[in-house]
Amino acid sequence: MAALLLGAVLLVAQPQLVPSRPAELGQQELLRKAGTLQDDVRDGVAPNGSAQQLPQTIIIGVRKGGTRALLEMLSLHPDVAAA
Repeated sequence: MAALLLGAVLLVAQPQLVPSRPAELGQQELLRKAGTLQDDVRDGVAPNGSAQQLPQTIIIGVRKGGTRALLEMLSLHPDVAAA
């Protein structure tokens, strides 16, 4: 229950991406450029032409949990790449 309450508080406390008042003349240019960069990020294509993808699987290991052996076995598969 505490985790749910903490999650709700953090969700409400997120900073807003849109300013609450109009920007000054110098800041308007910066905001326009930032908006363009955000559009590029939303499209999934970086300015240099590369694209980012979320991993399909994330392996999280603990000490003495056999994670190293699992990673070594997975590295033998041609479709598995280390991040």
